[in-house]
Amino acid sequence: MSRPEVEYAAKLVERYAAGKVPAHVQDEIRLEVEIVGNSITIWECRPPWRPEYGPEWTRMGIARFRYSPSQKSWTVYWMRSDLRFHRYEPAEPQPGIGPLLDEVARDPHACFWG
Repeated sequence: MSRPEVEYAAKLVERYAAGKVPAHVQDEIRLEVEIVGNSITIWECRPPWRPEYGPEWTRMGIARFRYSPSQKSWTVYWMRSDLRFHRYEPAEPQPGIGPLLDEVARDPHACFWG
């Protein structure tokens, strides 16, 4: 398994997510980074809109990065309205996660941040 590549990339994604939401709104929105296997997902989390919905925050997928050990490359995905991740076609797979994280930050097609 390619854990060192994923662990290193996860630190970069966590650093990016930590700086994205200003401290004064973190009770209204936060970003979580989840690592599962060779995938790293950024989730946007918001508190319940009404008390009857319970105390759980909702999660909406922002971006998913997948590492392919056989190709030694990263690919980025975005969540469409069907609530499934789809490959983000404008960005080619990359040997490092940095250029893909930059693409998510720039969001030139409004796929990640709207």
